[in-house]
Amino acid sequence: MWSPVPSHSLLALVSRLWLFRLVSFNKV
Repeated sequence: MWSPVPSHSLLALVSRLWLFRLVSFNKV
């Protein structure tokens, strides 16, 4: 079920998505 990727990579991806969402909300 879980992808064979390091936890730090997953964390980075999540944080990036969160930042993108924040920026999107700020734009609106």
